Amino acid sequence: MKKTLGGLAALLAVTFALTGTASAQYCGDGYSFCAQVQIGAPPPPVVYFPPAPPPVVWVQPAPPPPPIVYQVTPLPPAPPPVVIVRPRPRLVYYSEPVQVAAPVFVMPERQVGLGLHLGAAAVSENEDPMAGFGAHIRYRTNPRFAVEGTLDLFRGVGYEGIPRREIPLTLNGLWYLNPQSRFQFYFLAGLGVASAHIGSPDYSSGEEVDTTFAGVQAGLGAELRLGRHFAVSGDIRGFVRGRLDESFHSEEAACRDGECTPYEGGATFNAAATMYF
Repeated sequence: MKKTLGGLAALLAVTFALTGTASAQYCGDGYSFCAQVQIGAPPPPVVYFPPAPPPVVWVQPAPPPPPIVYQVTPLPPAPPPVVIVRPRPRLVYYSEPVQVAAPVFVMPERQVGLGLHLGAAAVSENEDPMAGFGAHIRYRTNPRFAVEGTLDLFRGVGYEGIPRREIPLTLNGLWYLNPQSRFQFYFLAGLGVASAHIGSPDYSSGEEVDTTFAGVQAGLGAELRLGRHFAVSGDIRGFVRGRLDESFHSEEAACRDGECTPYEGGATFNAAATMYF
């Protein structure tokens, strides 16, 4: 009996050693050991192989399509640009109306004038004045002052109705009162000489005298500037003069009531037109 139990225990130990599948279990009350015994050959070991990785698939991309070649026809050259130049717009500002005075005439600083004039000379209050014409030159050294030279020819009758012809030559200074106005007033004063022929063959006495006068004159006048280069003027000039020889003793001298004198006086009236340069 003891041999039988010992063999059984040995067999169980071998079985545990070979299989390694016995395990302690709860066998119930009154049992100290229990085991499950498998008799026969052990099952083959279970071998677990990990699944093979999925195959690597290389996808060859499709070759690119052939390039598309476009044939471009060149366009004709563009025409040159058209440039339109427009004038700059003028800015106009409107304001309250302003009363603008008429522009003041601006007198040039210096001018030379050449002109002609008509004149009348009275040397006797009882006879008609002599008539004549002449030429003059005026040099305006500045707007307010001018120098004038004149040459005239007068014909008519003098004292006692005796015919006479005179060629006076004068040099005068003119002083303008308002040179910046178109209508300018002036005073004048100067010296003069005159060559005179008194009498004629047709006169009752038939005696003729050639004589020379020298004297001074003064007067006033006005000049109207019609433009920068043209003007008209008029003036009156009184003169006092004397003879430079002894001819005043003749009948054709300046005699009144039987008394003769080498001095005489009178006045001239002139209307002139002058071109300035």
